[in-house]
Amino acid sequence: MDAQEVSLFEQLKDEFNAGKVNKVTIVRVRDIYNKYAERQVTYCMCSSVQRRIYAKDFIDWYEGQNR
Repeated sequence: MDAQEVSLFEQLKDEFNAGKVNKVTIVRVRDIYNKYAERQVTYCMCSSVQRRIYAKDFIDWYEGQNR
């Protein structure tokens, strides 16, 4: 991952911890996730509840990649 992609994941972590996941951020992270992961996510991220669920999954995946 390049620095910009890492920065987006860090931004997502901050938003997740603050309790409000921005749709623009998670859609960008989803695209990065789909670029590197085997499982492809196609959900539109319209629901704030679903955004938090996917954000948790994406953050877990990201932290697993960087260990």
